[in-house]
Amino acid sequence: MPSRPTDAPARRRAATVAAVLGALGLAGHAAAVDPGFSISQILADGQFNNRTSTAVDSAGVTHTAFMTQFGTDDSSKEIVYGNNEGGSWTFTPITENTPVRHELPSLTLDNDENVHIAWHQGVAAGGNELVYVNNIDGSFDDIITLTDPGYVIPEIRVDGDDVVHLVCRSQTLGTVPEDIYYFTWSADAGASDPVNISNTPAVLSWEPQLAIDSQGAIHIVYEDQAGAFGGELVYRNNTSGTFEEVATTVTGTVSSPMLLIAADDVVSILYRQDNRLHAIDDGGTGAFSQPEPLFVGVDALPAFYERFAIDDDGHRHVAFASNVGDLRGIYYIGEDENGWGDPVYLDGDDTGNQGVSIGLNSSGDVTVTYSLSGFDTQVFADVYAATGSLDAAPIPGDLTGDGTVGGADLGILLSEWGPCDDCHDCPADLNDDCTVGGADLGILLSNWTS
Repeated sequence: MPSRPTDAPARRRAATVAAVLGALGLAGHAAAVDPGFSISQILADGQFNNRTSTAVDSAGVTHTAFMTQFGTDDSSKEIVYGNNEGGSWTFTPITENTPVRHELPSLTLDNDENVHIAWHQGVAAGGNELVYVNNIDGSFDDIITLTDPGYVIPEIRVDGDDVVHLVCRSQTLGTVPEDIYYFTWSADAGASDPVNISNTPAVLSWEPQLAIDSQGAIHIVYEDQAGAFGGELVYRNNTSGTFEEVATTVTGTVSSPMLLIAADDVVSILYRQDNRLHAIDDGGTGAFSQPEPLFVGVDALPAFYERFAIDDDGHRHVAFASNVGDLRGIYYIGEDENGWGDPVYLDGDDTGNQGVSIGLNSSGDVTVTYSLSGFDTQVFADVYAATGSLDAAPIPGDLTGDGTVGGADLGILLSEWGPCDDCHDCPADLNDDCTVGGADLGILLSNWTS
């Protein structure tokens, strides 16, 4: 079920309250991590705007890129960049040359917080080539062609020496082989030749993701598909000087793998399996943990296309969309010292458009961007941003919003006792079971501050 603000530091829990809980026989609850999101519609232009790619800079400014399209006109696809610097959103067209097709941008920031964007564009002879642009000179004027035709869906990162690293897949339109390729670009050397990372002629290799560790080593994750949907998880890195496959603990068919590396070089991989999100990490040792589900007991079909994020404490954060099962809409899940929290409901109901991205800076400012569209009734998708702060997470049980948990909050909870009329709007339902009862009372008492 959707989650309301239910996060608080463990230091708020008093021993006397723990004794009360023990006397009541109430079990503990792993509260949701909730940055207190504020949601705004940032673009409503009557076009189909899909798959945002988002980053947040040190000043808390959100940068995002996405593809826009007129209805179902495939030839009208263009790339747009936007940011909310100064408190209001502005958007800049990166491409304006229809009927050339531009699709699926990936955005990242370098150490100086310049914006880098890569995507693929159609070519006259058919197929697609990869292109790239940055605003180091103050504008996005010079678009650089990176490859010959035959490559699609780049993911981009920039290292501390301003070298751009990209991973993509070759394009054979659903016939084998489709392989994963890695290459670089720099202002001095230009684009390197793409290196075949997967080299699996018998299967399709899809959905590559890229990360760079503190030593400059490259880490890549993708899936080898034996069938139409999902495949075997594959993780490679070049810490030895050449790309080698590293065993993980993941078995079976997975999809949508994601990769990130913490400041201490702990490698985390997130993926979808059996309608759940799962995570593994190597603890910095190279040996991966057993898969951990991010949520249990509910059905969903989570889709999450653009990165998950990690904070300065090594806690991970992800956003996803789902239009199947118990979780329908846009959701966020965060991790704290107690582990993964419950899914936090953001927006939507039965979303058909699943372009969700998350950005997070070192100060804990977090933004989830997404677009909503009902494919059965409309061919446009508006863009939304949910912004919050990990440092401003509300206290579980603070139903008045005054920063404390006390008698007034207890009174609200008791007044709402029983089944919720609306499971999406029932603030006193602190454990998200659509009922206000003893478990919710336990959560409130465990965070009693006045």
